[in-house]
Amino acid sequence: MQRIGVSVDIDLSSNIGTGALNWESRVGSEVLFITDGSSNGRSHASAAKLMEKRHEVAQAYARHGVLNMLLAGVDVTIGSDGVGIEHSGHRQDYDVVQAIVKFWNEFNKDETWVTHGTKEHKLTDQGAWEGYKQLKTHYPEKILRAEVLMENQYNQYLFMEQR
Repeated sequence: MQRIGVSVDIDLSSNIGTGALNWESRVGSEVLFITDGSSNGRSHASAAKLMEKRHEVAQAYARHGVLNMLLAGVDVTIGSDGVGIEHSGHRQDYDVVQAIVKFWNEFNKDETWVTHGTKEHKLTDQGAWEGYKQLKTHYPEKILRAEVLMENQYNQYLFMEQR
């Protein structure tokens, strides 16, 4: 994708709201969302809470392609399908990406993640742990910046204005 100049628009919240992202274990649902008990009264947790629980956020999105695309250098932007049923928005999805990127940067340089479920750094989903471990072999020591999404977004807007 990166080689041929394909840009990708991701809608993380919508992918969960619509069921497009299949969570085998609902890990992270208490971290990602706050609910008032009604069927449509769900919203994202605060940026601080997402960052504090970043390993759970990363585990919840382990089967999503966002981290793979960022690591591969694909031009990724954040989209939104709306705040209705999908509970989707740019800011909350950016906060999720920031938490995933921070988790990745720690995971990729910290050797305490080598074994599944260490006391300080625990991923309870074996599949998620295996996925991150595999990414680590493909992208050793690659550090990411979440801000690249905002830069991509800005460049996309500039491109659209020129059309």
